[in-house]
Amino acid sequence: MVIFLFVECCIIKFMEKRFVIFPFGVIEGLLFVAVALLSSLLLAGPYYMFAIVPALIPLALYFFSRFPNIAYFIVVFMIPLGAFRALGGGDTKLLNISWLLGLFLMGFLFYKVIIGKEPVASLKSNLWPLIGIYFVVNIISAFMSSFPETSFDNIRLSVVAYIFVLLSVYFASSEKAYVRNIPLILIASITLNSFLGVIGNLFNIEMFAIEHAKFTRSRGGTIDPNNFSLMAIFSLPLIVNGLSFWKGRLIKVFLIGAFITNILGIVFTFSRGGAMMMFFVVGALFINYIRKLPSRKIGVAIAMIGLISSIVIAVIPPSFWERQQTLFAEKKDSSLGRRTSYIYVAADAIKENPILGSGPGSFRDIFSESDYAEMYHREGDTKRRFAHNTYLEVLVGTGIVGGAMFLWILQRAIRNFIEAMKNFDIAGRYEISAATKAYLFSFGTLLLYLMIFSEMYHKYFLLSLALSQAALNISRDKAVSGK
Repeated sequence: MVIFLFVECCIIKFMEKRFVIFPFGVIEGLLFVAVALLSSLLLAGPYYMFAIVPALIPLALYFFSRFPNIAYFIVVFMIPLGAFRALGGGDTKLLNISWLLGLFLMGFLFYKVIIGKEPVASLKSNLWPLIGIYFVVNIISAFMSSFPETSFDNIRLSVVAYIFVLLSVYFASSEKAYVRNIPLILIASITLNSFLGVIGNLFNIEMFAIEHAKFTRSRGGTIDPNNFSLMAIFSLPLIVNGLSFWKGRLIKVFLIGAFITNILGIVFTFSRGGAMMMFFVVGALFINYIRKLPSRKIGVAIAMIGLISSIVIAVIPPSFWERQQTLFAEKKDSSLGRRTSYIYVAADAIKENPILGSGPGSFRDIFSESDYAEMYHREGDTKRRFAHNTYLEVLVGTGIVGGAMFLWILQRAIRNFIEAMKNFDIAGRYEISAATKAYLFSFGTLLLYLMIFSEMYHKYFLLSLALSQAALNISRDKAVSGK
């Protein structure tokens, strides 16, 4: 450990270009003692496997202070891998990587804006006034709620969510990050997650799949197969846009493989809503992009689509089609009946508190007290169920006022994307305009999916809000627009 600390201090001094034979000054000496003490305490306790972490933290802090965008990209990369963000395993999951990096980035941003006097313009957004009003509505509703614990826990989540939006506006508002880095990171991380889900399903790896009575559902690095499906669908427009504009054979091969992997990932979740969304999105992408291809490339594209379709169909198990057929069967299964009950419970809750709702996130508590909760309760499961519809969750939680503000935020984000596309087209920046269209397409698929999935603070939803502002910022930049 001592040797490791000595080498670490040498590396930091070398990076600062002030390398000396004996690199320890007063600050380095204090750091050495603090790290040695903390490592010794960890070695002597039950968390001895983390003894090296204190020695790594100073080096990591120094590195990320020089390259904070890398810390942000790691946070984005880790979004689909929620099951693996915490350090350690089992009862030793102590520290969440994304949370640690998020705290660092907030400190970095505070330093840049408050101490470094960096212009606040880089953080401005036309979304903030709407988000602010929506946040106030949530607080008022929480104070009036019969479920204060749930409501204020939801308020806490919303604060974290808006911090992520703030960080994303700051780090995504450079052309390189917006056009290339973020799409590539999203595609790579979602594809990795889908790959883990596919192999988990094919080889019955419990870590990456959930066993059901009639089939095995992929979950990859996520906790929920439906969330897995949402993220895989979110990636498809970005992949197709990359195939259209990115140069190089290797990247093209990677993107084709990513497309196949994510389609298979969606299939192996056995999500009925995910399957319907997948067919819709793939069809919409085909119609949108095939008509823009030169006639000499249309045949190649159709052949490629045929090849991909053959591979996917060959791998799809019969149980997948049996699962989809339950949507149209005369006798509906219990899960469909349960989802219908959510609508009845939500309608009654909205009638009872139509203006400001029953409190943010309160649908689960309201449902648990309903007769339907007892009717559809399965032994070992909780009676607190999500509505499987984010818009219903918002209406139940914050009423008509909160629902209207939520929709206004969505409208403003969509308008930002559209305005940015127009600005890019006027400036002749067609590649970045196409990237913006892909982001908008992905955002649209997410908004549709939220009709069958409950997650008001999904990271890709929050990221899309920030990207809409980043698109507007970049499109208005004089260096980009040429004005």
